[in-house]
Amino acid sequence: MKKNLKLLIIFLIIPILTTSAQEISPKKQVDTMLKKAWECYEQSKFRCMAAESKKVVEYAKKHNIPKGIAEGYYYLGIAYYSMGNLAEAIKYANKSIDYAKDKGNYKWLAYSYTLLGEIFKSLKKYDEAYFYFQKSFDLSKQNNNKKMMIVAYSNIGNLFFEKGNLKKAQQYYEKAYQMLKIVKTRDSYVALINYNLGIALYRQKKFKDAIPYLEKASNIYKKLSDVPSFVNTIYFLAKTYKKTGQEEKAKKILRENLEYAKKIKLEYKFLKLLKD
Repeated sequence: MKKNLKLLIIFLIIPILTTSAQEISPKKQVDTMLKKAWECYEQSKFRCMAAESKKVVEYAKKHNIPKGIAEGYYYLGIAYYSMGNLAEAIKYANKSIDYAKDKGNYKWLAYSYTLLGEIFKSLKKYDEAYFYFQKSFDLSKQNNNKKMMIVAYSNIGNLFFEKGNLKKAQQYYEKAYQMLKIVKTRDSYVALINYNLGIALYRQKKFKDAIPYLEKASNIYKKLSDVPSFVNTIYFLAKTYKKTGQEEKAKKILRENLEYAKKIKLEYKFLKLLKD
């Protein structure tokens, strides 16, 4: 199951102030670089994310910015995990964990535990995955970090979904969804939680209940320019419309978004659903 920050840096070339270093501090530069790497992730451009994250780590080491080193390692782990290179993903997750422990930073540690949980889940080592997801949740709860609790709830929900316990998965997704009402978090997480909840309901044949969550997820993914996630969500939304007797509505969104499906060579799925 899955998963736009736009920055403009203007360099003023004038006789006295000629360097960007005088305009942007190393810490702010690291933040800018991390945002650029995350933008690659939100657009499912994982090679881009890896390349940008390596730049972050190199720059942060040069200027001694701990945040850039820890989060750069973490982002590299995400990028390699997303590309299916689990060996590299584990390597960078452990680098991030070691660095976070050394600096005593619970956020970096929780993020890295989450990444290891995802890796073990992909290997179908569910007990190990649950162990790391729970460690991440415990750290988040101990420090009253509601944003991170949202992510932990969602991850544990994903684990139960993959194990086939849809009811339990729905319960965890709903916990995450309820927390979205009191905490503002990244749009990509909001979309993912809505999508996951919608799919959990769809799989349980609760089609009418699934619709608003899939609609919201599709709107956010489109805004983020995450074409693969948008197309996938539209596909299931159309299937859900058909299941609830809204045949014309299903055909309408499939036709309207066929060009997006063509971009990732999935138009055959849309065309098949249009014919069914």
